[in-house]
Amino acid sequence: MAQQSLTGNAKPNYDSGISRREFLNYFLGASALTVAAGSCGLVSWYLTPQRRLNDPAGGLFTLAVHDIPVFGAGPVWHREARAWLSPSENGLLALHGDCVFDRFHYTWNAQNERYECPQCGSKFQMDGTYIEGPAERSLDRFLISVTLNDGTIVQSDTGVPVMRGDFQQVLVDTHAKILGKPAAWAIDFNS
Repeated sequence: MAQQSLTGNAKPNYDSGISRREFLNYFLGASALTVAAGSCGLVSWYLTPQRRLNDPAGGLFTLAVHDIPVFGAGPVWHREARAWLSPSENGLLALHGDCVFDRFHYTWNAQNERYECPQCGSKFQMDGTYIEGPAERSLDRFLISVTLNDGTIVQSDTGVPVMRGDFQQVLVDTHAKILGKPAAWAIDFNS
């Protein structure tokens, strides 16, 4: 058997796909794109205005007559204020739109006539009172001021429901929220 020698122009035939250098270049390029995309997402999140509670720059929402729920009907969601206007037995309430347990947006279940958090499963009555679930307190409320048809202005500085009546307009103040009352089991557990 004769042994073949490699001459100057002959190259060995390696049919292995991409070389190590090409692989590392692709990997480095993909890593750079991932870091750039993450950075762009973070910068855009930072530059997007966020709604903050207790922010003195805003948070007063005037609602017209057609935005106010009729007593005996279900609550109405007000998107800008991120609040539920709830016509409870005692009067009108403005409930904070986030669950007190996980800050997830809860919804009104008309069949059961209660608020339900789809994330944690907590349940609340129409006036925001805790029924069951992992939440440790009732729903938080916003301050409201109501102008009646006769021009009388009724304010709720403590978050209690504003009496029923013929409303001309409602002002929801989201500068500060009023924390809901602790659930009975939470009081017993923390004692």
